[in-house]
Amino acid sequence: RSGVTPEIAEQFKQAGVRELNFDKLVSLEIHGANPDTVKQIGALGYPNLTADDVIAMCIHGVDVDFVRKAQKHGFRDLSLDKLIKLKQYGILD
Repeated sequence: RSGVTPEIAEQFKQAGVRELNFDKLVSLEIHGANPDTVKQIGALGYPNLTADDVIAMCIHGVDVDFVRKAQKHGFRDLSLDKLIKLKQYGILD
């Protein structure tokens, strides 16, 4: 049984997540996505993410702290894919 509710769907929508449907909401839940985290990441330069973008970030461990760390090291204005690759390859470790 899924914990997806109309309220959580609205929270993700308000956080700017695009391309939401029930299956995507279930995947967001499974991967531990959080609307507040999405808002914070949006404020750091990644607004209007798709549900798939958020899921990929969760899968690869790209969170608010990682985005801030990347930006602190001069990695600004990276595409989401490149940000995820930074994490995957451990470049900032």
